[in-house]
Formats: sequence, C-alpha cells, structure tokens
Amino acid sequence: MGFLKWLIILIFQFYYLFYLTIAQPNFTFQSPCEGNVTEYPPNGTYHTNLNTLLSSLSRNIDSDGFYNATVGQDQDRVSAIGQCRADVELQTCRSCINNATRLILEKCPSKKSAFGIYDMCLIRYSNESFIGTMSTDPRFIYYFLGNFSDPQLFFNQYLTPVLTSLRTQTSAGGKRKFAANVFSAPDFQTIHALVQCTADLSAQGCYNCLSAVYSSLPDCECYAKRGNYHLMPSCIVRYEPYSFFNESLLTEAPPPLLSPPEPALLQPPPPPGKDDKTARTVIIILVPIVTIVILIGCISVILMRRRKRKLVNRREIVEGISMEDDSIAESL
Repeated sequence: MGFLKWLIILIFQFYYLFYLTIAQPNFTFQSPCEGNVTEYPPNGTYHTNLNTLLSSLSRNIDSDGFYNATVGQDQDRVSAIGQCRADVELQTCRSCINNATRLILEKCPSKKSAFGIYDMCLIRYSNESFIGTMSTDPRFIYYFLGNFSDPQLFFNQYLTPVLTSLRTQTSAGGKRKFAANVFSAPDFQTIHALVQCTADLSAQGCYNCLSAVYSSLPDCECYAKRGNYHLMPSCIVRYEPYSFFNESLLTEAPPPLLSPPEPALLQPPPPPGKDDKTARTVIIILVPIVTIVILIGCISVILMRRRKRKLVNRREIVEGISMEDDSIAESL
C-alpha cells in the first residue's frame, strides 16, 4: 500500500508540473526584443515604473480586450499597451496578458523597449511615445508550407477581394478594430482570414497599416503559400487553411446599409408555407367559437335581466296583497 500511495503522489506531481508548463506558453511567433539594444539600470526609476505599469495591464484590460497607459517623466517615462484578439473572452485575455508581462521581462531583461506576441494577445512597451502612432517595424512573417497550384488566381480572384473587405471593416470598426472571414479557395481549400489593428490607432492609421501589408504580398516569398501570418506592432494579417479563431463572430448581423437598396434588388416575400396554412386554420376555427361565446353571453345577460324584472313585479304584487291583508285586519 505504501508503494501505491507514493506512486499516486508522484503521478499527481507530474501532472501538476505538466499543467504549469502548458498553462504559460512561450511567445508563439517571435523573439520579443528584436530591434532594441537600449538598456536601463536595475533597480532604477525606469525599472520601477516599468514594473508598476506591467503589473497593472492584465487587471485593467477592458471588455474590448485593450489597455494602454504611460508612467513617469522624461528619461524615466515608459508607455505600454496590452491587447487581445477580439474573439478572445475577457478572462482568457487577462490571463494571456498576465503571462506575457512576466515572460517579456524574462526574455528582455533590462531592455527599455520590447514587443511580444502570443497567439491570442500582444504586449508592447517603450521609453518612446508610440501610443496612437502607426508602426510597421519590426515586422515578422510566418507562412504555411503548402503552395497553391495557381497562386496568381488565388491572390487576384479570391484573397484580394476578401482582404479589401476586411480592411474596410477593420478600419471603420471603432475601438475593436477587427474583422474575419471564411471563404472557399482553389484546390478545394477553405481559407480562414483575420485582420486586426491595435485600438489606439485612428481609422486612417489602421487602414495604412493593413495597406502596408497588402502592398508587400505580391513581392513576398510567401506569395504562393496557403497560409500567411504577418505581425507588426500596430496590426496583424493572417490567413490559414484551418480554423484558428472563434467563427461564431461571423454570424453576427452585418452593419446597416448606408442607403436603402434599389427596389429591383429587394427580395420578394417568401411564398406561403406550412406556417401560413396553420395560422389560417387556427383563425378559421377561432372566429366561430368566439362569435358563439359572445352570442351566448349576450343571451344570458338578456335572460337574466328579464328574470330579474319578473321577480321584481312578483314582489310588488305580493307586497300589495300584504298591505291589503293588513288593512282588513286593522278594520276588524
């Protein structure tokens, strides 16, 4: 029994360590310290401001999955943003940001600027003021190894119209600058596409960031690939031959049209079906029943009134006889 007990304890400990390992994944797509060599002294004011700011990111993430703030003055000033993919639930988002703030300090010790991305969230901080400014540097590209048989056909007739539409939706999307789509492609492929900008950008800044990605696609070595992931500090563009986001967002009602459609384009009303026949049958049955009930009610009221009138007349007659009997008794 003692051996079995220790075996069970060891199994649970192994499971716990394995859970901790998968619960805090590494940065998914890039080294978070690329392009920056500036360092701050340990235990200085900048170090304190950075720790204070990063420790507040996850708990201050709002319902749109975004938070930005600035702490300190002059050379000790530090700005940071945390943002999640728009299809991620709030609790999952905060957990992702919380893991990212710890990991980025481990990967980028003493660095004044850093940028790191999980699959579901990103984190960025710097001693330079960048909030509200569109940035395409550094830029990282990851792509799916498979190729389309006719890349030009896919790019021109399938991908370009979808990305153009997503760019329009994203740049006009308010604070949550996000759009996604699923579409059919050549070679019997189904492509899942997603674009997103950081919420601090203006509509024009978001549009420009996505345009910078789009314009570079034809000259990219990833041009023929079935999947691409372009990561920049201000926006991401991703399409894959598999599902990687919450597709229930695609079922939401589209925004209202700016102008009513032409009468010729309006859809005709649907032909009468089973529901219409059922409703007609119910009406046919209910109308006579209601009519009969009303007639019975009216007849009952009339009969009751007539009966009451007869009872009153009879009472008057009886009272008259009683008075006559009293007069006779009195005379006797």
